[in-house]
Amino acid sequence: MSDPIVRVAGLEKSYAATTVLAGVDLEVSPGSACWGPTARGRPRS
Repeated sequence: MSDPIVRVAGLEKSYAATTVLAGVDLEVSPGSACWGPTARGRPRS
C-alpha cells in the first residue's frame, strides 16, 4: 500500500467555547478520493 496523499491527525476546531471537532484522524489513499468543484462563487439560496 502506498503512502496517503492526505493525512490529518488530531484535528480540532472550536468556535468560542463550543468544540465542534475533537481528535479527528483521516487518511486519503491515492485513487480513493474524488475532488469536485468548490461552492465558491455560487449564490446562496
